[in-house]
Amino acid sequence: MAYQTGNASSVVDLLSKLATFAQSVDGWVVDKIDTKAKELYLHNENCFWSLRVGSSNSLPTLYIVINNQFNANLSWDNQDGSSSVNGKANFYRYYWGAGTNFHHEPFASYTFLATTQYIHVVVRVDSRRFRHFGFGTLKKDGIYNDGHYAYGTHSTNTNNTSYASYPFTSDMYLFIGSREYRSFASVVRVNKKDYFFGANESGYEGMGAMGIGDATIERDYKPHPDMLLVEVSLSQFNNLITLVPQSIYLHLASKQYQRIGVVPDFYVARIDSVVPGTIREINGEKYYCCAATMFQTVTSNVQDEDNSYDLGYFYRVIE
Repeated sequence: MAYQTGNASSVVDLLSKLATFAQSVDGWVVDKIDTKAKELYLHNENCFWSLRVGSSNSLPTLYIVINNQFNANLSWDNQDGSSSVNGKANFYRYYWGAGTNFHHEPFASYTFLATTQYIHVVVRVDSRRFRHFGFGTLKKDGIYNDGHYAYGTHSTNTNNTSYASYPFTSDMYLFIGSREYRSFASVVRVNKKDYFFGANESGYEGMGAMGIGDATIERDYKPHPDMLLVEVSLSQFNNLITLVPQSIYLHLASKQYQRIGVVPDFYVARIDSVVPGTIREINGEKYYCCAATMFQTVTSNVQDEDNSYDLGYFYRVIE
């Protein structure tokens, strides 16, 4: 496993450093890095991805798209098998890709974590604010093709924690007028079909997926069976943390849910007593512990805060 921390002056600088890092990781190939166009194309033995820096709501935003191959003559979002193209056709006409917005630059720090199977990135925007994005292939349950994913974190600095797109979310604010949330949904590809996270309401059967990336966030609808495990993941008696794997389910056309695997080395738990942005040893292994967006334990709704309450993400670290 490869692990690196550092500082970045901007999202474009971060993209450039990510390209250099990826080239040092066994199994990863950088097809193209263009800092002027703000684009990165790379692949491993399983899949191809393209990344581009743009903007949303006047904030710098990074988009990630799953592709079948790399073609230097095609745009970042129009490669063969592009999940952006598939998303516009089958999910939401304004879909871009798995999106992550950043409220300001430069960043306090970044952390890259990677194996031959995935690259996960945590950006500490400032002392309290975090962003998460990444791509890779699931640790599969059962036999099927693909299992590739791309995820990000998009929040509009609202006073309602549910108005955000968390990595591998179970639900999303999908109503008319909330274009920005559906535009940035995480995605997983199974048997050449793309499924979009948060699309679990009526009318989205056959195209939706869900994880537990929003487990403690206020939701009217929480269908994921592991949600309660996250709620009780932190013992108030001995400060014992139980890490819950980021398990992924598809929302099938039959209106049933099918578990397809877990995101490797990515766990969820409450962080009431954990200092975000630190490495903690749990059950003999090291984990990088962070808030989903911004840690705040007084209430689940805070005016003008990019707030994710006590929702924490834990990444396994092998140095």
